Amino acid sequence: MDAAKLHLLPCYEGQPHQGEHSPFYRFHGGMTGDEHWAHLLELCAYAHQRENPPDTPSEATDLLLKRNVLVIGGGLIAAKSDFRLYPSCCCGIDDWRGWLEVKRDGPSPWMGHDPGPWIDTSGAKAILHNDVEREPKTIEADYEEIKTALRQAEKDLRDFLRSLEDWLASEGIEQASALGAKIDQQYGITQEPVIDPNTTSWLAFGVTPD
Repeated sequence: MDAAKLHLLPCYEGQPHQGEHSPFYRFHGGMTGDEHWAHLLELCAYAHQRENPPDTPSEATDLLLKRNVLVIGGGLIAAKSDFRLYPSCCCGIDDWRGWLEVKRDGPSPWMGHDPGPWIDTSGAKAILHNDVEREPKTIEADYEEIKTALRQAEKDLRDFLRSLEDWLASEGIEQASALGAKIDQQYGITQEPVIDPNTTSWLAFGVTPD
């Protein structure tokens, strides 16, 4: 990964780990079976901690297909040189599409609160603010640079989806395509997320963004 370029990395929030982006895990087409399983377990548990976790991919598939809404923390990690911007509390992977609206004098995408990262679009270049004490706190990015990084992020998500369905099929899951389609709809990968506006990522927990 070229550190001099802006990268927007699709991710979900999981258990702390030794990797650079802890506690976030990237979505991409090269995910292993273990990585897909970890994602499904986190998706099953998110907002449902009192339920017993599934023991197999088949059980996880059945459980997730029965739910009306699939919610998981995450979004896009913005990385360029030493700058890092991470999604915060109450930001979901489905919120990645907010970045599509980033343009001169356009709105900042929802990226969570406490800290509350945001993008200043009032100038000729966008200024990304991570709202944390660690330096650097801000970085400039051309709007075209953001569009280029978004195209790669969308490709990563599409590749993840294909990889997930392939892995589920290899596990003998007959409803691999059905779960893939549902995750596609809920995460907004190939289309706007199909989620009840009253149960978005943050409202599912009674939190309304500022």
